[in-house]
Amino acid sequence: MNWRLKRKLVVFFLGFAAIVGIYPVSYPLCPKWDVTVVDSSGKPIAGMTVRRSCNDYSAGKHSKDDRVTDERGKAAFDAQRVRSPILIRWLGNVINVATQGVHASIGRYSYVFTFGGGLEGSPERDGYIETWTGRSEYMDSRIVAKPVGLRK
Repeated sequence: MNWRLKRKLVVFFLGFAAIVGIYPVSYPLCPKWDVTVVDSSGKPIAGMTVRRSCNDYSAGKHSKDDRVTDERGKAAFDAQRVRSPILIRWLGNVINVATQGVHASIGRYSYVFTFGGGLEGSPERDGYIETWTGRSEYMDSRIVAKPVGLRK
C-alpha cells in the first residue's frame, strides 16, 4: 500500500471517528426504581418523601426527583434517559481525572433515600448503601426508616 493511500485511509477513519464521537446517543441516566419504605417492625410508612438522585459525572448531567409514599409505603420512579455525544463523555472522564485525581467521579451513579416525620433512611444490601451504576434497567429497593440520628 502506498503512502498516499495510507494517509487517505487514516484521514477517513479519523473523520469517521470524529463524526461518530459528536453524534448524541441516548442512554439511561436512571433506571425505573420502585421503593418500599417501612419502619423497624416492617410496617409500611405512608407520607414519606423518597428522593432519587441521578448523575452522569462523565457528561455533567444531574437530576433529582421526589415522590411521596402511598398507604402501602410505596413510591415509584420512571426511568430517565438523556442524550450526549460519546466524545463528550470520554473527554469528561479525562477532565475529571486530570482535575480531581484519585477523587474523581466518572460514569453513572444514582441512589435513593427517604426522609420525613423525624425519620430517614437509605436502602441497604449486604451491609452497604444500595446504589445504581448503570448495570440494570430496574431497581427495587426497601428502606427501613429510622429516627433521625439513629441511622447505622
